[in-house]
Order: sequence, then structure tokens, then C-alpha cells
Amino acid sequence: MPFKKRNSPFWKVRRKKLRGYGDTGTLSTGTVDFSEACKMEDLLEQLADLEYFDLLDALKPQRRGETGLVDLKTLLTAARRQRLLELRQRIFVGVPDASPEDCPLEEVIRSFSGICNSKNGKLGLRHLLHLTVDPTGPRLAPGDARLGWLMIPKNIDQLIAHLRKSHKENSIKNSLWTGISKLLQYYVGEERARGILRQADRPHEKDAREISTTALELHRLINSMEFEMRMFTILAAFGIDKSPILKLRVRDFDRLTWKLS
Repeated sequence: MPFKKRNSPFWKVRRKKLRGYGDTGTLSTGTVDFSEACKMEDLLEQLADLEYFDLLDALKPQRRGETGLVDLKTLLTAARRQRLLELRQRIFVGVPDASPEDCPLEEVIRSFSGICNSKNGKLGLRHLLHLTVDPTGPRLAPGDARLGWLMIPKNIDQLIAHLRKSHKENSIKNSLWTGISKLLQYYVGEERARGILRQADRPHEKDAREISTTALELHRLINSMEFEMRMFTILAAFGIDKSPILKLRVRDFDRLTWKLS
């Protein structure tokens, strides 16, 4: 909970047990707005979840009376605009106008995973991380890969081809392809992302396989069913929509003639 000291009108925040980090120490929010200070305090936990421990360190002044490399207001603004990764790049790499293509691929994936609101997208990002840079995966991307590596269509083809060894087309389309698409749209814009993906080997939209059944097999199947299921199966086999079939009742059938009464 934000608190104040007698000698300052600004709210202070401090988190002592951040996962993987520990104590942040007392930090000034630079604001007299309590709700804004609460959001800054929540941001500290978000940074720890993203493992942006260097940004937490950057909040701390090197000497008394000085400010850190960044302040909480700047961090909160960057988080609202979903630009934390770019801010981090500017602070620690020293590139004032660093482009998204120059950002480390692993950091981009992990950062976007924290803000992606699509279940399929998150699953695809896990696949992407495993396929590219995870030590337990095939390491299809170079160790120092940047986001620019993922913007080359043939590299996307390589990822999809590898996942095809263990996943169906629809599964790839709904996970890996979705994750890559959403990530690229976020960092380089929708139009540019679509241009890249148009050149890649998009997984097939349909993954249907023909299943053939002999007349004898179908006859045995129907005979093994209860009467009600027999009628449903026969009607469904003729391609009749299931919705009206499900509304039928036993009294609607003539058991002797097998006709609708």
C-alpha cells in the first residue's frame, strides 16, 4: 500500500517480497494521486513477473539525493502504451530510437506473452519460444536472434515445418501461426505483418480427413444401437441437419415402418 513521509507530499511505494527479486526499497512515485501510486506499486510486481529485474534496479538512485536511470512515472507511461521493451532497450543498450527489429527475440516473446490476451496466442508463443531459443528445444534461431529473424518468411516456414512433425495443421494454425501473427502485428503493425505472413507457408485452413465405412460395418453399428439412436444415426448419415433431428421424440416414429408419423 502506498504511504507518505512527513517531509514529502508525494506517495512512496515499496515491495519487499517480489518473486525472483526481493526488496525494491522505498521508491518515490512523484505523484500526489493515490490511485496513480497504487498503479505504480502494481507495476513493480508486473516487472518482476516479466523478469525485468534490471528495470527495477534502474529505479534506485546510485547516490542519496539523485534519481535512478528511470522513474516510476516513465515506466507506468511505457507500460500503458505497451512499450516497456522499447524503453528497456533505450536505457540499457543506448539506442535512442531502437527499432523493434533490433530487440532480442527471446525478450520480445516473453514480454508479449505477458500482455497477449488470446489463449491460442499464448499457446503459440510458448511453441515459438521452445522452437527458437529455449535450451530444451531445437534452437532453430541463432542464440543472439533479434525480432528481425522472425520477420523473414523462410524462418517462419522452418518453424511450421518442424511443428508439423508432431502437430496437425489446424493445431499449428490456431497456436503457432496465431502467436506469430499477433506478435508481429503488435511490434511492426498490421499491414507489415500481413505482408510478411503472406509470403510464409500458412498452415491449411482445413484438416479434415476422409473416413470410409463399408455398408456391412454401418449395418452392424446401427443394429447395435438402441432404437432412438438408430433413427438419429440413419437421418444424420443422409446429411440432415442435426438441430431438427435432436427435436424429434420416440413418438414421432413408427417402429414398424421406420417412418416419421
